[in-house]
Amino acid sequence: AKYADMIRHDESMEERLRQAQFEAENMRKKAAEAMAEAAEVNAQYEALQQRAWQLQVALQAKHGEKEDVLRELVEVTHGAAARRGAAAAVGSASVKQRAEGTHETAISFKAKRTNDK
Repeated sequence: AKYADMIRHDESMEERLRQAQFEAENMRKKAAEAMAEAAEVNAQYEALQQRAWQLQVALQAKHGEKEDVLRELVEVTHGAAARRGAAAAVGSASVKQRAEGTHETAISFKAKRTNDK
């Protein structure tokens, strides 16, 4: 009976060992699956991070293009304003000259009329 109890005990221990080994193998498989999934998720994360970086660079480039366009627009606008200002100065000078000429003409006409009398 004592040997029978020892055999049953040994068989019970062997069964527990087999069960523990089976569970350990399942855990290893789950760990391998989790690691593969983590590697896949990490690759997706890196791809998304790369895409975000590309979009950020594109956005900065677009912003830079907008700055360049705005800078050009300001330069063109200021250039046009300066040309208009110069033309206005020339225009006002010619208007002033015409006005002075008209004034001179009126004076000379008046002087002529006075001399004719």
